[in-house]
Amino acid sequence: MPLFFDNTGGTTISEAERTLEVPMDWTAHGIASLSLAFAGDATNTPGQLYIKVNGTKVLYGGAINDLQISGWLAWTIDMSELGNVGSVTTLTIGVEGAGATGVLYVDDLRLYPLASEMIVPTALDAMGLVAHYALDADFQDSSGNGYHATPVGDATITSDPARGGVASLDGLGDAIQIPALGDGTATEMTISAWVNLDVAWTSGLLSVYHNDGWVAGDVHMHINTPGVFTAGVNGLAGGDLRSSTVLGVDEWYNVTVSVSTSQASIYVNGVQESLRIPTAAPESFNFGAGHVGAWLSGSLQRNLTGQIDDVRFYDRALSYGEVMTLAGRTTPLYKEF
Repeated sequence: MPLFFDNTGGTTISEAERTLEVPMDWTAHGIASLSLAFAGDATNTPGQLYIKVNGTKVLYGGAINDLQISGWLAWTIDMSELGNVGSVTTLTIGVEGAGATGVLYVDDLRLYPLASEMIVPTALDAMGLVAHYALDADFQDSSGNGYHATPVGDATITSDPARGGVASLDGLGDAIQIPALGDGTATEMTISAWVNLDVAWTSGLLSVYHNDGWVAGDVHMHINTPGVFTAGVNGLAGGDLRSSTVLGVDEWYNVTVSVSTSQASIYVNGVQESLRIPTAAPESFNFGAGHVGAWLSGSLQRNLTGQIDDVRFYDRALSYGEVMTLAGRTTPLYKEF
């Protein structure tokens, strides 16, 4: 359901209300929470999201700026917050606050016999960090493991007003060559990078990171149709992971891919946008021996035009909370059921 809100000209509330023809008993069957999914837009001027059940209002407990995230977010609400739900007749979703404008998409309103939970940012340490390319002034590995990268073509370090030193690629044979990392025995992995496009995606693939081969365990991260992040591991069942956030131009995005024997996930700006439980996976992952910003197949192809920053390789799967911290998110998120 698209909810267009325009709290201007003296209006401070925009809302949609559903009146139920037959009252519902939300105390039955052990119901413990109400769940919904929502997605916003980067151009929104956000306000306070809220829900009302029979007139009892509950405010969204995450960040107000979550209304600017185009990927789907969960919101779970304990029944104890909604007052008397033995005979529910009205359900209202709204955005309040003078000046708030934009669109919010709402989906999948569900009732669960589970309590609401939140995921909080978790302190991130250097455990399992195999290589870290801060790209502040050079292409050196700052992890202390000595896996220094090599610029290819005209790849250079430039200054960005938001992130300081970053690697700049012009899309014409530029890349960052990463050496083979570790001993090739890692059974878990996380790769993370900040990406900023100079031109809008139109078709084909733009490479964020790609191993120089196609054997089991090789990892690839791209921007693909319709301008979203995709990532895959050769030998991982189910095909590529795919994000839902469509990338804009001249905007920084953190993309993180984390894979273990029990879970494969892709995150954008600290939000998990795709999750898969592997039914088959390679015995180990091949780190490095590839390129950031290009795909090597005889020659460098599918070049990215833009900037790359803070590229990290771990030989462990980071937790959701750690990825939130890595992406700079400081506020909690509701855990999806």
